[in-house]
Amino acid sequence: MTDITKSTLSDNLQQWTEYYKGLFGNNFVISPESVISNIAVACSAVKMNFEDQLLFVKSMLNPYTTKGTWQDNLFSLVKLARQQSTYTVVQRTISGTPNATVTAGELMFEDASTKNQFKLTANCTLNGSGVGTGTFMSELPGAVVLDTSATLNILTPLSTVTGVYYSAGNVDIVGVDYESDEEFRERWKNWSDSPTKLYHKLLGVVNTTGDIVIEQNRGTQVFPSFPINTMHVVLNSAYDDATIGKIILDNTTDGVGFYGSQTVNVLDDAGQTVAVKFDRAETVNIYVKTTVVKVSNATSQDAQNDALNAIDEYVSDTTFVMGQVLVGNRFNSLIDAKEAIDYVVKTQLSTNGSTFTDTISLTAHQVPLFDRTRNTVVVS
Repeated sequence: MTDITKSTLSDNLQQWTEYYKGLFGNNFVISPESVISNIAVACSAVKMNFEDQLLFVKSMLNPYTTKGTWQDNLFSLVKLARQQSTYTVVQRTISGTPNATVTAGELMFEDASTKNQFKLTANCTLNGSGVGTGTFMSELPGAVVLDTSATLNILTPLSTVTGVYYSAGNVDIVGVDYESDEEFRERWKNWSDSPTKLYHKLLGVVNTTGDIVIEQNRGTQVFPSFPINTMHVVLNSAYDDATIGKIILDNTTDGVGFYGSQTVNVLDDAGQTVAVKFDRAETVNIYVKTTVVKVSNATSQDAQNDALNAIDEYVSDTTFVMGQVLVGNRFNSLIDAKEAIDYVVKTQLSTNGSTFTDTISLTAHQVPLFDRTRNTVVVS
């Protein structure tokens, strides 16, 4: 783009003076009392305003100076999206009246030190000993850290609740902060590096950033499972091997080896055939088992169908990625909202259909696979 230098009022009036001298003689000067002079001043102001607009557009189309919505649109051309803020979600143990149900939204606590507040997001039914695991969401977006040793003060006293505290096994998922213009720009700068560029090119064949893992041994054996100077790409993608292989080859440096169980032959720019290797994510069958109490005027079949439909809705509306921590009670709010369900006792998960737990932690290369036939509803 041609350089644009902002003119000054003095520059513009001098140009108008020279122009008008050709019309009215060499004695013409700009003066406050002159109509012609006022026209020259107004035209100069319009010109400078237009220059401001051009300079602004130029700045917004420059990746080193762009910001805000302009930055979002510009970086989207290379498949870069700004990280939006998310809410921190934590599990904490609730103690109180045995078999009582604490309703979503009615229990809130705060960290006594930081004053950060968290609200219960799903119904929690205490067991016979008066203990249950509740899921709470921060009232503020972004990375809100709740230390496991923090003193928790209940802000909404309930007759059925005596305490909220951390117990071993409680899982925290810390949110992320909204990515600033400078942070976004720094990520764009890193994009020009080969592995980072490959990562963002591969975003076009996956659903989320969590569907890509790129591991590389650059001169050092960081990953023992594959050789030095070799790259290992793992993807959760519906695209065919040929498309993925072409992207990998076109966006890696010559001399880098490839590792993986999938092999596809790709033609390089010289017309030579190159064997590109990579791996697809390992799918893990997930079983969901929920225990619910039906409303008095509903049949057990109604309650089962409602619960199964709610599980399907959660799976459909949730983006699952490799290496994710799966939490059973995340299903509870949708199940509890169904007409035939009075409340949810518990929801647990399994990878084998026999051993069920509250949470499942997948490895970095695993992605969950849900199917209605593997879901079970116990109605009481």
